[in-house]
Amino acid sequence: MKNISRNKKIAVKAGTLDGELYKAILETEPGVKKMLIEPGLTAYLSSDGTTIEIYSSGFCCPDYLFAHSNIVVSFQVTSISQTLTSLIEKGAVLLGEVHTVCSSHSYCHLLTPEKTVIGVYELNY
Repeated sequence: MKNISRNKKIAVKAGTLDGELYKAILETEPGVKKMLIEPGLTAYLSSDGTTIEIYSSGFCCPDYLFAHSNIVVSFQVTSISQTLTSLIEKGAVLLGEVHTVCSSHSYCHLLTPEKTVIGVYELNY
């Protein structure tokens, strides 16, 4: 997949062992910054540019997001439409729809043939 860049987001379901392990790392690792705290969502930024989002029960997210795993990795791509075409040709299924936020950020989630939920997002600024 030539259009995937190195930036990524990791979504973690809170209240799970996975969530507690991620939170322990994020709270103690030097260079990790807490960026956002909202009801049900805490977001961190690691020194390599990875965004880690911890979702708890107070945050509204699609039911499919953590249906197969407590962790979802999303990748920044240069063209969400080209990436979707490529992934769907390889057997992935689009979950929901492509969402656009503020005309500068589009994202969606897919279910892989091996039942892993992944995300892709495009930034246009």
